[in-house]
Amino acid sequence: MSYLAVMGYILLISFVLILMWGKISPVTLFIALPIIVGLIAGYDPMTLNEYIKAGIGSTTTNAVMFCFAVLFFNIMSEAGLFEPIINFLIRHIGKNVVGICVAAGLVTVIGHLDESATTTICITVPFFLPLFKKLKMDPKELLLMIAIAMGVMNLLPWGGPMMRVSVATGLETTYLWRRLIPVQVAGLVCVLVMAFYFGKKAEKAGAKELAAQVVAEMKAQEQKPVDWKFFFNLILTIGTIMILSGGGFTSYIVFMISCSLALIVNFPGQKPQNAIIRKAAPPAFFIVATILASGVFVGILGQGEPSMLTEMANVLLGLLPESLGKYLHIIMGILSAPLGLVFGNDAYLYGVLPLCIEVGENYGITGEAMGLAMAIGKNVAVMGSPVYPSTFLLLGMADVELKDYLKYSFVPMWVVSILMILVGIVFGIIPLL
Repeated sequence: MSYLAVMGYILLISFVLILMWGKISPVTLFIALPIIVGLIAGYDPMTLNEYIKAGIGSTTTNAVMFCFAVLFFNIMSEAGLFEPIINFLIRHIGKNVVGICVAAGLVTVIGHLDESATTTICITVPFFLPLFKKLKMDPKELLLMIAIAMGVMNLLPWGGPMMRVSVATGLETTYLWRRLIPVQVAGLVCVLVMAFYFGKKAEKAGAKELAAQVVAEMKAQEQKPVDWKFFFNLILTIGTIMILSGGGFTSYIVFMISCSLALIVNFPGQKPQNAIIRKAAPPAFFIVATILASGVFVGILGQGEPSMLTEMANVLLGLLPESLGKYLHIIMGILSAPLGLVFGNDAYLYGVLPLCIEVGENYGITGEAMGLAMAIGKNVAVMGSPVYPSTFLLLGMADVELKDYLKYSFVPMWVVSILMILVGIVFGIIPLL
């Protein structure tokens, strides 16, 4: 085993363990750890400078896009776009138990457009948990639907997981998302099927009369009337997503224009606009800083002739049976759900994925195929991971123990991830051979 391979594995293993330890910010770790290991590996400061420059250059486009994507969906949330939609769904779909379950899934999908797990959980759990309890349904059923719906929505191009896959593969997030649209649709269908099953199960247990009472109580509550701004925001949001899915325009330019229009219409005047930008600044800055800092890790690990990553891949090539090599992306895709419980997003998609891509290329597997397969399984199971802080927010708000939740939800999550990978294979998104 070469010295560079040893240093690469030290970097990767240390990175994963320190992230799982949870005592150091990912931004700090992305910058400090690769530089320390690079210096020990014998890279001089000027060489590190060039490697870091190349790595950060590969992340800049994503950083700009995420900055304005976070701002845009914060503006839409503050402008009140989502509340009337959620009320409409409950009042018109929630006429029976199945309708309430379907509404829970759809509200999660809508609420997670901004890719904020905290916001989505704070919208869905406090609202639907009392309904599920009134219908005498298991709270774990609600948590499972929310978790899978959020995992499927994480495949959107402005989601953190797709940003990480983009960094690892060098492909734009919007391109990756367009490839995954059929898989994402399949995942959302799974959520609706699950909602239908849970609703029918509850109806058989005698929850029909309770559902009618719940919806009647909601209809009696006074609702805020919508104005022309709501329809403008709805058209702007749908238009933005459609333009992104078309792929003709640069993603960050689309979000820049959409942000400016949304600010002008919803918050006229300098002071209101500055206030909403400042409110969105903390999450936006953290995401952008993490993306840019990840360029240090990617640059030092992947730059050079040979690079640490290349030497690490050569070691694995000597260990992997030839007969399994061509299916490595399928194997890793299937295993991504259970592995995702152990690894955080950063550790898995910045650490494990690049190594798998490097190994897979020796068997004719493209980085795109490996990245898409591994992203599917990882995203679906992310809300079951004990290393993901939002998992504990979800469980804490529902007063459910982690062990009980995992016993109940892990197998369905894994099944959904495998079904989505199979859809990817059928549509040629994930090549079988």
